[in-house]
Amino acid sequence: SDKKSRVTYMIAWLSRMLNDEDLTYIFESEEEINVDNEPIFYEDYVVHGIDSECKKELFSELYKMKHVFPEEGDVVFDIGAYKGDTSIFFAHHVREKGKVFAFEPISANYKFVLKNVEANSLGDIVEPINLGISNEVGILKGITSDIGGPWSYLDEERGSQDVQVTTIDDFVTSNNLMDVDFIKMDVEGLEHDVIMGSKNTIKRFNPKLAIAIYHFTSDLITLPIELNKIGDYNFYLRAKVEGPFGFTLYAKNNRKLNHR
Repeated sequence: SDKKSRVTYMIAWLSRMLNDEDLTYIFESEEEINVDNEPIFYEDYVVHGIDSECKKELFSELYKMKHVFPEEGDVVFDIGAYKGDTSIFFAHHVREKGKVFAFEPISANYKFVLKNVEANSLGDIVEPINLGISNEVGILKGITSDIGGPWSYLDEERGSQDVQVTTIDDFVTSNNLMDVDFIKMDVEGLEHDVIMGSKNTIKRFNPKLAIAIYHFTSDLITLPIELNKIGDYNFYLRAKVEGPFGFTLYAKNNRKLNHR
């Protein structure tokens, strides 16, 4: 929906077609970020246990851009919360009037979500939920390491850890939620399934969306198409960090009214 998005989209395709990740280094931050510090400090918060790439993403405020950003009072679904770094980012912006549901299915990561939420006294804003999100309710297999990782994912054939999964639609209905303002998805290639399990929620609430769109080349086509079938969205593409992991699809529904 803007020129910058179209240029970024072209670069995303070029990097895939040429198999050249170096093209994405034009997005490299010129600010020095010390990724070796442990823990790190973001705003007034302390964050334990996250890897170097996620540190860069946190300080780049990956889930905030000109047209799509968390606002005070928003109800946020942080799907793929990893170790709670993104949940802390959202909590900072939604403040006490808002709510962040932090979905993390991998137990090693989830323990850090609990630790980081407690360390920052964010229990009234952030609700950690040890569930995966997909297109159906059930049990899938998860792949991870003993200490967890941002690359942990669900794979029914190769996974070794039983993971309980649900859908956004089922969670919203089961918890009688009256609004969902912002949905972030970074679920290691299952973004399409998450969207399929959230159709009713998207149609009903017209939430802002921020979706990782780098896991499969086909996502550059299929994810916007599926979302366009569900709602009346403007789409934006940005890459706030260098390397193959920075492309994010942002979407803002034209019918979303400011209810506050």
